Amino acid sequence: MLKKYIFLVIFLSFLSFVLPVFATVTCTTQYGGGQTCVSTGQLLVNKKVFNPENSQMVDNLTVNDHQFKMGDEVIFSIDVKNVGDFTLNNVTFSDTLPSFLTWISGDLNSTINSLTPGQIRTFTVKAKVNSNGTGCAVNTAYAAANGISDQDTSQVCIKGTVPAQIPQTGPEFLFLLLPLGGAGFFLRRHSGARRAIESSFFDGNIKNLNLRGVKK
Repeated sequence: MLKKYIFLVIFLSFLSFVLPVFATVTCTTQYGGGQTCVSTGQLLVNKKVFNPENSQMVDNLTVNDHQFKMGDEVIFSIDVKNVGDFTLNNVTFSDTLPSFLTWISGDLNSTINSLTPGQIRTFTVKAKVNSNGTGCAVNTAYAAANGISDQDTSQVCIKGTVPAQIPQTGPEFLFLLLPLGGAGFFLRRHSGARRAIESSFFDGNIKNLNLRGVKK
């Protein structure tokens, strides 16, 4: 009887290692094409980004969606789920941000001590746009435990703003202002001289008229 009990314990222990390997496979479609397949006992990572236009968490934001500007805050939500039948211990989690995002708050690296079947651990990461450039990039969330792993990405796009052009006032512009100033001075002087000549001519005519009147 004791031998049968020992054999049963050994057999069940053996199944605990074998069953996760031959478990049912579930596939999910990833952004950009292709599929990621996970089996019973593995992890499932699902990452989303907040869309300010509709206040919804979405998988990706393209150039046709909301584009963030420098200084804007970007919010990510990452779910790490145990989709299997066995508890996973010491699940490591990491999140990598694009270069144009600066971390504000939330865990970029963490360890989940225990993740039971069906349990979900949610991480929220906030970042700020640090670039005035234009373009799109993805950031990747990754989780692993007991030799199994999964990852997911979210795309974010930024759009730079063109600053208003301020007229320059450097020394090089003095060379442009000096000729203009000289031309203005010449015109004013020329105009003054012309008025003096016209005034003199007018005064002379008045004198001639007076003289003629005296002769008469």
